[in-house]
Amino acid sequence: MKTRILTLSFMLVLLVGTFGIIPSLPLLAGQITPEDLATDVPDNIMDMSIPEVNADLAEADPNYPEDVDLGTLLGDNDNQYTPIFEPWKSKAAIHAIAYDEETGLLALGGGYLYDNEIHIFRLNIETNSFDKVWDTGDSLLTSDVMSLAFGDTDLNDFMEIAAGCSDGHVYVFEQRHLYDPFANTENQFDLVWKSESFDRVWAVTIADVDRDYRPDIIAGGWDGYVHIFEYDNHSGYPFNEEHWITYREVSTLEVGERVYSIATGDTNVNGLPEIIVGTRAGTVYVFENDGLSIMINGYPFPLINDNHYYLNWTSEDYTWTPIRSMEIGELDGDIGEELVIVAQGQGVFTLDWDFSSRTYVYEKVYKQYEAWETFGYWGLDYWADRVISANNVTFDDPDNTSIEVYEPIQYEYTGSGFEPDASVYPYNTAMATETDNRYSTFDSSISGVDNATAIIDFGHDEEGTGSANDDYDVWITFSNPLDSGIWSDFNFSISKDGIDFEQVSIFHWVYSGNVLKIDVDDALSRRKWDYFQYVKISVFNDAVYEIDSLELMQVYNLLTDVLSVEIGPLNLDKSTYLSDSTELDKILAGTVTGEMIGIFWNTTSDRYDIFWESGDDDSYTFGANMWDIEHIPGIEPNVPNWRLMTGTYMHPDSGLTYNSWSWGFLNFSYVPMHMMGTKNSAIRAYDLYGSLDGGTNLQLDMINTHLAGLGSFGWEHTSVETPYLPAQEPMTNSLPMVAVGLYRPEVGIDTLGGLTKGNIRFYYRSTTTETFEQYKEIWELDTTGELTQLIGLSKTTPKMDFEDYDSDGDKDMIVSNGHIYLAKNTYFETEEESGTAWLNFTLVHGYFDD
Repeated sequence: MKTRILTLSFMLVLLVGTFGIIPSLPLLAGQITPEDLATDVPDNIMDMSIPEVNADLAEADPNYPEDVDLGTLLGDNDNQYTPIFEPWKSKAAIHAIAYDEETGLLALGGGYLYDNEIHIFRLNIETNSFDKVWDTGDSLLTSDVMSLAFGDTDLNDFMEIAAGCSDGHVYVFEQRHLYDPFANTENQFDLVWKSESFDRVWAVTIADVDRDYRPDIIAGGWDGYVHIFEYDNHSGYPFNEEHWITYREVSTLEVGERVYSIATGDTNVNGLPEIIVGTRAGTVYVFENDGLSIMINGYPFPLINDNHYYLNWTSEDYTWTPIRSMEIGELDGDIGEELVIVAQGQGVFTLDWDFSSRTYVYEKVYKQYEAWETFGYWGLDYWADRVISANNVTFDDPDNTSIEVYEPIQYEYTGSGFEPDASVYPYNTAMATETDNRYSTFDSSISGVDNATAIIDFGHDEEGTGSANDDYDVWITFSNPLDSGIWSDFNFSISKDGIDFEQVSIFHWVYSGNVLKIDVDDALSRRKWDYFQYVKISVFNDAVYEIDSLELMQVYNLLTDVLSVEIGPLNLDKSTYLSDSTELDKILAGTVTGEMIGIFWNTTSDRYDIFWESGDDDSYTFGANMWDIEHIPGIEPNVPNWRLMTGTYMHPDSGLTYNSWSWGFLNFSYVPMHMMGTKNSAIRAYDLYGSLDGGTNLQLDMINTHLAGLGSFGWEHTSVETPYLPAQEPMTNSLPMVAVGLYRPEVGIDTLGGLTKGNIRFYYRSTTTETFEQYKEIWELDTTGELTQLIGLSKTTPKMDFEDYDSDGDKDMIVSNGHIYLAKNTYFETEEESGTAWLNFTLVHGYFDD
């Protein structure tokens, strides 16, 4: 059974306003003025008003007039109520998710103010969705649930939920029953154990880390320890009415820092289990079972030392913010699994065990520049931009030997051009941009000086950063090969602001030929800097160096807004969903804005790359913090049934990229076609077996000609439907139309004003032999203009479906474009009103608000 990622994100939304108004009480113009709001109100207004209120009540007639029928009077009032306050929504955040594949149980840990409980759902195998079955922990948990784990710790086949809570305790809840068809008590859980206080517990997991076939509860506390518990005794439930379990602490690992996250595995592939701990201080600790690993026939054979662990590895100073999330999985296809961590505000890192150096190697996940960011003369790049200040640094122009100027070069406009007429114009240094055989000369041999120095700026949004390993981060290209004199004659420092600099030790340099390579990680970690924008180069001891360029190996374009990660299958090859083939697992990251980011190991470039961003690629985010992500295995992928039945799929033409698909009928053969919208200003028709339908595509030629013309204006993304819609001449005969959704992904609404992002065209013909040359725009069919305006503000390609929602005989239109709308087809209404019917749509307000 194929799997897919099911992302569950839960968020805390805090709404703050200057004043509140009861939602059911309208604030009408003219009733309250700014002066009214500004009037001073006496503190004793309630006491002052009591006599007047009593007097009014005494004079009021409590009886209704005899000639008024109260039922008739109130009968026209809508019996509708709108929720104005829901505590579980407005005062809750879900910080933790746990799932048990065998039982289909899903637990969500609530918190913040009043929702300190665990919400339990169960997989409905008929609907492939989750049903709410139980809540537990209310009035028992006194603070936020920060971590959850499933397991059968006492081996009685009743599932337990371990919960780490901000009140400092670990709570264990156990199932009441295995199967109860009458009362469904198998979905209900009782509290069976509560630990002593560990200050706060933000990480808990259940795993058999000592390989004794009895799952352990592993909890990380803010008391600076990892506590490991094993089952000790239980009440004998369900053969005893009492329901409790006791655990004994079998091992306590001293961390010395507040524990934020825990993972278990065997990342160094020696067979000995590991407990990996991430702390608030940004440190990663790896505790390994203190046993023995013997190689037998090339494979490790572990001899486990029960409940004994030692500190095998401590991270270097590459991270110094809380390790918010941690996952283990196989990502790159080599021996051993990788560890993925999130350092809050610093980004996503992977740790992979290196067998030769016997330590973990860090990799940062970078976001590469978008094409539009690198466009033009001043596009973003990896090279130095300019010199801020310098002394004894000159440029000798190889194209004009009469030009020898000090840097930074000062240009003056003379009316006909700029002077000096240097070949490096418009840059103020020869060190700017790529290597080009033009040099800035640092000359400390000038009489009366002791150094030549320059402060060099890489530019805003082009800051450099470290690699979090021993790779070299800055490459400096000189005119001539270097020698050992570089160690004593050259100084290199980095800075965030161009004022405060940190020197990089020569022990983190290496030279090869005419290139000096520098590792800046140690200098950054000393200052707890994530990046640098400026470097300072100084030359001493009468030395002279000519520098051509400075290049960053990576820029500070990290995933600093990520809060959580999960590892699981996110297949890029569509054929894997129709066959037994698999791909390497991917990383799915969740951000503070609710965006999902897909990350994979690029075997070509030997690095982690981003292949999908829900915000940029699909214009979709949750809009709030994604505290946790859980992969739900065993759910069928959402593959169209026709593809599963035939085992085939549509291949876009060469050079075309898939965007959307639908099916329908274009002729009266009643053989369905499959229609594809692309990201290349084109649509295509396919037969049932996924092959291009030549005859139908010929009839679509004129549409594609129109779309190609629109593509030059940015209308690239398309969707397509083929509805039967009755219409007035010349849109006649009720032949199937071709409705094309259009979207301009690179056009900003803010820069061009209103209706710029989305549109819908309805192509039609009078006979089945004609091509689709005629069309109507949505604005021509929109009775109020509201639908046109909303489609113009699309967040993704408008996609349509046509159904007779109101059962009046004509098909209404449902449109999704980041939101979903219903547009009523008033074809027959216009015929009744005017005697002539024509196709048109009217927006139905609020139809999908719920």
